[in-house]
Amino acid sequence: MSGSRPTAGPAPHLMDEILALLTPLQAMRHRHQEQLDVHRTADGDVIEEQRSTYEEVRAATAMEASDTLDVVIKRLDCWPPSPPAEPSPWP
Repeated sequence: MSGSRPTAGPAPHLMDEILALLTPLQAMRHRHQEQLDVHRTADGDVIEEQRSTYEEVRAATAMEASDTLDVVIKRLDCWPPSPPAEPSPWP
């Protein structure tokens, strides 16, 4: 998903938390795509002479994605995050 980011509405801390999860996931997806694309033709087909290397990269990226998913699930299990504390009006 690309384009403009949603703007924070009444709960900007929730949007901050969502973006904190989403941004590194998008970067990982892009990095994985680049690693796999090295072993593909312009049409997206795997180059047969590189198939075993492609499969190794694919397995490694899948393991990283799985580990990352575990972290995301743990963070979402604590959802929603508490809003930031309001500053005290008293000194």
